[in-house]
Amino acid sequence: GDFQLEPPLDTEEGQAAADEWDER
Repeated sequence: GDFQLEPPLDTEEGQAAADEWDER
């Protein structure tokens, strides 16, 4: 996906990104 400032919330990648954002 294209998320740089805010991770998506209603997308499959959003869940995967949420994991990365949690580590960040």
